[in-house]
Amino acid sequence: MKRIIPFLTLLLFPILLSGQLTFQFDSIIPSPQTVGDSCEIFISCSDSTFTNWIYIDLHPGGQAYMTPAQILIQNGYGNGYVTVYRAQNPCSLSVYLVSSDRFYSNPFAVNANIPERIQALLPGETPDPGRLPRGRTGQPDFQTAGVSFMVDIYITDYWWNPVGFGNDTIHFASDNPFPILPTDTPVANGAGQFSCNLRTACDIIVPSTYYHIFASHITSDTALMADTTTRFAVQPGPYDRLLLIAPNQTVLAGDTITNTILLPGATPDTADWQMAGTPFDVMLYAVDNCWNPIQSGPPQDSVRVFGSIGASSIADTSVLTGGTATFTITSNVSDWLFLQGADIDDSLKVTKYATPIYVAGARYILVADEENETIVSGSDIHLHIYYMDEIGNRITDDDHNVIIYVYTGSGSLAPSDTVTRSLTSGMVEPTVQYTTDQAEDLYLRVSPADPQRRTEPRTNVDPIHVIPTVAPGGREVTNFPNPFGHDYRTTTIYYWLTSPCDVVVSIYDRFGNLVREWPKAARPTGPNYLTWDGRNGKGTYVANGAYLLAIRATNRTEIVHDYRRWIAVVK
Repeated sequence: MKRIIPFLTLLLFPILLSGQLTFQFDSIIPSPQTVGDSCEIFISCSDSTFTNWIYIDLHPGGQAYMTPAQILIQNGYGNGYVTVYRAQNPCSLSVYLVSSDRFYSNPFAVNANIPERIQALLPGETPDPGRLPRGRTGQPDFQTAGVSFMVDIYITDYWWNPVGFGNDTIHFASDNPFPILPTDTPVANGAGQFSCNLRTACDIIVPSTYYHIFASHITSDTALMADTTTRFAVQPGPYDRLLLIAPNQTVLAGDTITNTILLPGATPDTADWQMAGTPFDVMLYAVDNCWNPIQSGPPQDSVRVFGSIGASSIADTSVLTGGTATFTITSNVSDWLFLQGADIDDSLKVTKYATPIYVAGARYILVADEENETIVSGSDIHLHIYYMDEIGNRITDDDHNVIIYVYTGSGSLAPSDTVTRSLTSGMVEPTVQYTTDQAEDLYLRVSPADPQRRTEPRTNVDPIHVIPTVAPGGREVTNFPNPFGHDYRTTTIYYWLTSPCDVVVSIYDRFGNLVREWPKAARPTGPNYLTWDGRNGKGTYVANGAYLLAIRATNRTEIVHDYRRWIAVVK
């Protein structure tokens, strides 16, 4: 017990002492002060021997709106510089020890500093001037797509204190794809309320999707820092209609287009052609009045898709699941198909327009003998073009002209860039030439010569690999493709001989080790080629990397050609 008493005395002494101490401000704080500027204060203690730190804060507000948080008193006296960051009138400073009374300065005013910022506040937020870094409290309210809300704009000093003056013109922007924002508008006396409307809802499936509004000024005689609002969520509005999405289309949530010819709410504004007799899928979405899918708590209504094509009709029913329903459509008629959707359980919920999809009853087939082969620029390409019906039979009683042209490739086609040929009994087998100075994959396309004939253009299914011509004095050795090993399992090596020679072809790695060698063989004058499949002499595929191609052509003991070229293998 005797040991405890001295300990309790030591513990309680500061508390007893603090209850006996008083402090006072020895100087009048001038009024007004300016936010961010320092003011010197002088404080004395009733005990001239007191030496310790005491707390100081702003009233009202607290220590969050000023610095420093403590003042050192030495031998009953202390002074220091205080900076206040919140503009208010009146206010005062107070000093205190823990669990002691507070002792106040004289009341004084604090005015805002010079204009430096724009502040944009959302519904649900309140200004918190003097608190960095954001100068606001509260969480923004959820907004609803297509519903306007107000954004409060203030011209403030650096510490977010409204300055109460200024007519700066404010420019608004947003990362929402389809915002409806105010035009550039001036504030009045440093403040204003502006109506904003964001049409695209956040993706509820991806919770990290949020939006912002950006406020900046365009007045030339001031330099205010722009502000970005706190991120906030935009939720879809109530279920308002159905949206039909055709093949190759996706939902364009928030779309502002109203012309139904342009298929609002869907992108692109045309659907892919479909083939008669071939099934294809369309989807119905439950959406709000801004074309946002209803993904949270959507209705489980029965819905149907219906349409007409020629003299025939198409209809199918399904149930909305997670706000969507998928329909598989098959048409055996060649014509325009106009599809619509309707909610069976709620007759007011329908698509706002019919989506046109062209169903082609006939198609071309284009085949090249040289597909998946490597040819030299200018070589013959042997084509086979067939005109087929929806079930795969050749149409022999509808001969017409077709045009053949380059679909992908940088070169030119011969005998002309657009080759016109006539189908005979539904087929034609032309020979064309393709010239290029680059190694590339070639796709040709066939289309009807008459643009009024609705037959879908077609390309060759597999590429034709074309390499530039090898010739003396120019490109004497090349290979295609380069690199190879991933999309292409082989590369074709072309080289030019000015006279008949015995040729040895070798492949080396980067360290000079022999990887593969073809036996010496007699080769004729002109272009020659061989194919390498990326294997070494033991039949094992080589690793990724660069390999040196060496071609040595000799005539008896004379070296006629000694070619070198790097080939890359990338798997």
